[in-house]
Amino acid sequence: MSYVVSSRGPGPPLPEPDTLAGRLWVAGDPAAIGEVMTSALSDLKLSDTELADLKRYAEERSWAIQALAQALVHPEDEPELYPTIAALWLELRFDWQRHNEVMNYAATRLTPLPRVVGHGAVTSGILARLEDLLLPQHREQLADHAIVLLEGVFPAQCSASVQCNAVNPS
Repeated sequence: MSYVVSSRGPGPPLPEPDTLAGRLWVAGDPAAIGEVMTSALSDLKLSDTELADLKRYAEERSWAIQALAQALVHPEDEPELYPTIAALWLELRFDWQRHNEVMNYAATRLTPLPRVVGHGAVTSGILARLEDLLLPQHREQLADHAIVLLEGVFPAQCSASVQCNAVNPS
């Protein structure tokens, strides 16, 4: 089965192909993201509702990527565009990481969650389309900072055997 991710229609001028905004526009191409969905979901058993939800997720990401490319379309916008792409990459990376954690825990309990697998796979495919826009050392730096950030979130006194109440500690 093949999935089609629709575009939003007419809008501001398209970015020039040889610019960062142009490469971002291509990364968010609805047809290409539809291909990502098709390959990511081909082996999963998902309901029509789950497929529609994942298609909507992919469309929203495609639209967000292309809206960013159109908003910062001018060459003088590139100094602002690059860190914004990095923030978008990091946002998607956290989304993928969360779904990957759920998939790993579900696998250890032998309770597959096809919808989560599908969401993680689609997110991974979109991430791959954005990664070429960032220098490898910047992706690595972002990932390292994210790890450090998250290490400080889990209190030392919490463990699998101790329940922690982060909202209302007692």
